[in-house]
Amino acid sequence: MNCTNCGASLAPGTTACPNCGTPVAQPVVTPIQAPVAPAPEQVQQPVMPAGMPQPSPVPVQQQPAPQPAVGGVAPSQPSGNGGSKKGIIAIILVVLALVVGIGGYFIYDGIQEKKEEERREEKKKDKEKEENNETDYDDYKDYEAEIKKNVSVKSTKTLPDGSILLLVENKSTRIAGVDVELEFYDGDGNLMGTHTTYVDVAPNSERYAKVSQYSTKEGYEKFEINISTIDYTDIMDVKNIKTSDITKNETEEEIILQYKNSTEYKMDFDVICIFYSNNEIVYVATDSDYVDGGSNANLEVDLYYVEDITYDRYEIHAYAEYDTYDG
Repeated sequence: MNCTNCGASLAPGTTACPNCGTPVAQPVVTPIQAPVAPAPEQVQQPVMPAGMPQPSPVPVQQQPAPQPAVGGVAPSQPSGNGGSKKGIIAIILVVLALVVGIGGYFIYDGIQEKKEEERREEKKKDKEKEENNETDYDDYKDYEAEIKKNVSVKSTKTLPDGSILLLVENKSTRIAGVDVELEFYDGDGNLMGTHTTYVDVAPNSERYAKVSQYSTKEGYEKFEINISTIDYTDIMDVKNIKTSDITKNETEEEIILQYKNSTEYKMDFDVICIFYSNNEIVYVATDSDYVDGGSNANLEVDLYYVEDITYDRYEIHAYAEYDTYDG
């Protein structure tokens, strides 16, 4: 390198010419800069009017750098829609369960409604038969044969006041509706007259019935019993009531009995009170009360008529007859 003024030769790094003193310009070294990665793209956010909250900046997701292939096989990437598929499947299963449950409810409700409608229709037909004095002949013949075979008067007891106590037994599995006819005869075997008592007896059970002394024939020597069935559409639902289900309150003048009719049907509450002395029946009192469904049946057995009778105990036999057509 030479001096630009006098042309003298200059050594490298000389700052001034030793011959003429002219400053020597130094060469400018430009450094090589490493390449800079571009800044992530910013999403332009909308500017909201004054007084309204400004939205927060949305960060830009950086995409992961691709992984180099190993052995010529590119690495697998995780699927991004697996969770979405599971969620859709779960929703479909829930919807199916709801559809099946709701459909099952309506099917069951429809079946129950159909059964109830059939029951009402059957009762309506029975009622029409009853009003028109009609009955299915074959069904009635079957019923009549079964009742005649299985129903009988198990015992009779003539009481001191002249009344007669009957114990009717029903060995069949159906309610027995029977007419018990008493034929009264004199000493020469001549028929003096008859009296008929209607009795409903629950399946496989017994029932007491009283024939008043005023229904017998004065001076009769003996009586005979005949049983006949009635049109079974006239039969009422009947059951024997347990004594434990009856509330009892006894005073010197009366025995007060109460029973709850827990059904929706009208009920005829019949009671027979049998008084004993030394295990012999000495008197029988009867009473009945007709009550609506859900009401209490109240009976009062008056002890006025037994005040002159010596008794040491009594039994209560109660029966409920339900008018299912008037429920």
